[in-house]
Amino acid sequence: MRVISDSFNIVGRPHLARATELAIHGGLRTTCPNPLVGCVIVKNGTIVGEGWHEYAGGPHAEVMALSMAGEKAQGATAYVTLEPCNHHGKTGPCTQAIIAAGIKRVVIGEKDPNPKAGGGAQVLRDAGIEVEFVEDPKPFHELTRGWKTRLMTGKPYVRVKLGVSLDGALSLKPGMRTSITGASGEEITHRLREYADAVLITSATAQAENPSLTLCGINNELFENQPKRVVLVRSHIPEPDLRVFTSEGGETIILAPDNLDYDFEGYNARVVYYPAEDALEGALNKLGNLGFNSILVEPGQRLFTELVNGRLIDELVTVAAGGFMGHDSYCCYHGISSIQDNGSEEFVMQHLLVPFDTKIYGDVVATMWRPREYRER
Repeated sequence: MRVISDSFNIVGRPHLARATELAIHGGLRTTCPNPLVGCVIVKNGTIVGEGWHEYAGGPHAEVMALSMAGEKAQGATAYVTLEPCNHHGKTGPCTQAIIAAGIKRVVIGEKDPNPKAGGGAQVLRDAGIEVEFVEDPKPFHELTRGWKTRLMTGKPYVRVKLGVSLDGALSLKPGMRTSITGASGEEITHRLREYADAVLITSATAQAENPSLTLCGINNELFENQPKRVVLVRSHIPEPDLRVFTSEGGETIILAPDNLDYDFEGYNARVVYYPAEDALEGALNKLGNLGFNSILVEPGQRLFTELVNGRLIDELVTVAAGGFMGHDSYCCYHGISSIQDNGSEEFVMQHLLVPFDTKIYGDVVATMWRPREYRER
């Protein structure tokens, strides 16, 4: 999801832009393991129906829009962000609902890559309905990127957020909570959490910073639908009285290796185990198995290094503040780099990520980076 510049701002056709907006603001954090989808029905130039997929097992976007349109759907045009499904799952095929409603034309943003549900366009054409795919589907990829990543890899789309100083430091020293990006950085963090099915930190970060990992709006009011909170446990066991376990917010999941000899009884959390031999990739696969399409990782140095070395980052958002952590030779304080030293005397910079978007928030700069291969998608 392009979270710095909203996806609907880069969709050329107004009705599809509206459908994209509906998909984003109607289904965030509630549709997984399904994708975000929006639909608008237009007749004689006027919108007569709108809908979005709100939650897994609930009506799809097309059905909601058709319900709103009623008899006005007869002879109308449906604009939908994703190819209508053509299979029986928890709900019936959207193709049959569109045919039954008498829709005359369907304009689609993106083809459905799921072999179990795809082929809806041809079914509609066979029923005499005019079907058009837009020339550029890239803006709609932003809606389904997490869902498609999970379908193809078994892992959720991994978005990583780093708050850094201009000299690339994460904190002043190990185990110390250091406010680098301030209020502007907090605004970005909450914006990123808004687009995540789950937020992941390690138990070490939970202990050092004691965050609640909640999603808040104006006046720190909690959003009704919270992302799940995930605490990744390796060797460090978190204390049960940390805010991530005791504060109001989304469900908390302890994600632990299956060889860990520790009883989490008394923790206000659901404990899920992943294969220890698969390490971090196994933990991410487990989150994919749980149905999460997109996660936000707020890492410390060790976890970020593992993510980089494992090529496990789908998107990195750096939030840079205009200051330097530096080094204090008297107190032995020094900025903690985002990447652990690999011990090599020679360092060759590898351009693994390329910038996709950037924006100034107050006194910080947020930049979105993706792996170079995304440039071709």
